[in-house]
Amino acid sequence: MRTFTVTARRMKNGRWAISNEELGAYSQVSRLDQIEEEMREALAYLAGINENEIEISIQPELDESVSTALEHLIAARNAEQAATANTKEISANTVRLLRNQGYSMRDIGTLLGVSHQRVSQLAAA
Repeated sequence: MRTFTVTARRMKNGRWAISNEELGAYSQVSRLDQIEEEMREALAYLAGINENEIEISIQPELDESVSTALEHLIAARNAEQAATANTKEISANTVRLLRNQGYSMRDIGTLLGVSHQRVSQLAAA
């Protein structure tokens, strides 16, 4: 498998100018999700290999404000995922503690603010 980097630069008309400098492949697409399909055949031809032997790494060139906003969004999503995993673990531990102390599933649900069905799921986790 050979990896090629394709750079994408947004033009004023909203289209993306795409290129692979290594092989001299250039094109345009309307959307980022079209890059791989657009460049795969050209890169394979220019490299002299099969299309299924190509992996494409897309590198959009974004202005600093967009890059910063995306970085913040990704960090927030990662933090949210970590918090969700932590909350599930704490919830499961709390359910086990309450079950060990004899609380009913319905009482635990009321205390946790979830359904007794959710308590059963947490108890099984």
